[in-house]
Amino acid sequence: MKRVYIIVFLALLMCAPAVQQEANSQTTKKERVAKRRVKKRAIRRTTRRKVRRKVNRRAHVKYVSLPRYGRRYAVVPAGAVRIRRNGVVYHYHKGVYYAPTGKDFVVVKPAVGIRVVSLPPARVVTDTPKGRYYYYYGTFYAQVQDAYEVVNAPEGAIVDAIPEGYAVEEVGNAEFYVWNNTYYREVEATEFNDRTGYEAVKLS
Repeated sequence: MKRVYIIVFLALLMCAPAVQQEANSQTTKKERVAKRRVKKRAIRRTTRRKVRRKVNRRAHVKYVSLPRYGRRYAVVPAGAVRIRRNGVVYHYHKGVYYAPTGKDFVVVKPAVGIRVVSLPPARVVTDTPKGRYYYYYGTFYAQVQDAYEVVNAPEGAIVDAIPEGYAVEEVGNAEFYVWNNTYYREVEATEFNDRTGYEAVKLS
């Protein structure tokens, strides 16, 4: 009889880890589901903003002190970094890109794929459903290891200003800023001092 008890006891000991592992697996699965739900709720919260159907046409104010896109200079600022991309030599200085045109240098939009090692302190960090991006003077960046790579405007990104030279276009009884082939709508953004942000959107 004692032998029977011992055999049963040993069998229970052998089954216990498997039961515990299955319980842990189920708990882990529940935790993953819960985390996904929390993440989805967080994304919804970040995208629920009051949209202003009429824009105030002052989206460029923050950047008025910077060189305007298209402006020509005889020389580039001291300390500018040379970057070659697609056969073009860019001169990068404090978030602004210059490219040679004849004997001058003109302020230009950088090509997608350019990488720089630093961004101005005034750059904006913006989180979207697809990840975190950085923005300064009309250019979006994604962090790649220890560098920042120029990318196309990510949908859902909210920024604090748009460079001068944008157009205002009405679509479906709402006004949008259009700059560099990207549509922005004006939204309430409490994270900025003037409580105004500009959200990159995709219009169908």
